[in-house]
Amino acid sequence: MGRLRRTLLGTAAVAVALPCLGLAGFRAAAARRESVARTEAAPRGGRFVRAADVDLFVQEAGPADGPPVVFVHGTGAWSEIWRSTMQSLAARGYRAIALDMPPFGFTERPPSADYGDEAQARRILGALDALGLERVTLVGHSFGGRPTMEATFL
Repeated sequence: MGRLRRTLLGTAAVAVALPCLGLAGFRAAAARRESVARTEAAPRGGRFVRAADVDLFVQEAGPADGPPVVFVHGTGAWSEIWRSTMQSLAARGYRAIALDMPPFGFTERPPSADYGDEAQARRILGALDALGLERVTLVGHSFGGRPTMEATFL
């Protein structure tokens, strides 16, 4: 019984330690991001555009003259979640564009702290204007779907 008990205790300790280490790693990454200017921390393949009331981080793939497809992520995500989809579309001649919606990713947080659907929709439309896009296909995921739909109504 002693050996089984030690094995169970060891397994339980590992089961508790691994998530704690994972959380500590995320916290360290967040602390680094918060201590470095977002423009320095952002991936080199993207850029910032003025979109309504924020400097919004945008990643793109594919030909500049391809039919544009714009991706909006949901809560707790950022533009990089679309990477494989963007590469697939780019290989087929589309211009794939992924937006970092605040307060996630590298986009600055708005002074108003307004993250409602209409405010986010205005940021989406602001990004489209900044990129010189008039007709696009919009793709919204999870909570990104609501402001994406709102953008079509404004």
